[in-house]
Amino acid sequence: SFQSSEKGKFLNYTRIVDKDEFIADNIAPTLLQEYIEKKYEIRTYFQNDQFWSIAIFSQSQSQTNTDYRNYNYDLSNRSEPFLLPAHLQEKVQLLANKLQLNSGSADFIYTPGNEFYFLEINPLGQFSNVSLSGNYNIEKHIATQL
Repeated sequence: SFQSSEKGKFLNYTRIVDKDEFIADNIAPTLLQEYIEKKYEIRTYFQNDQFWSIAIFSQSQSQTNTDYRNYNYDLSNRSEPFLLPAHLQEKVQLLANKLQLNSGSADFIYTPGNEFYFLEINPLGQFSNVSLSGNYNIEKHIATQL
């Protein structure tokens, strides 16, 4: 769904919808998927063959339990460093190679049943929240690559 700010900026967020909400001639291009219960979300920043990940514990707040990007600025979600399993790093690397990306961010859900679900890859590769929350100092790594 889209949320607008007082400055006219539109941002898209994930939300739970009821199938009765949709009217055939009143729907923008939309991706619908079955709801996946999550234990936490994972944001991974990658550059070439290096990976930095954080687990984001967004389930405890109603504002962020469907999409952690719907930030609660008064009470931030707990985040901590996370080691993405090697088999998932390999899959992200394969996808990045197919997409001709040398850096980016990948998002996952980790379920209470201990399963990983891939959500998306972001070619813009926003890394500041991963760097800060994981205490990774990714900026220094990027600077050494220049």
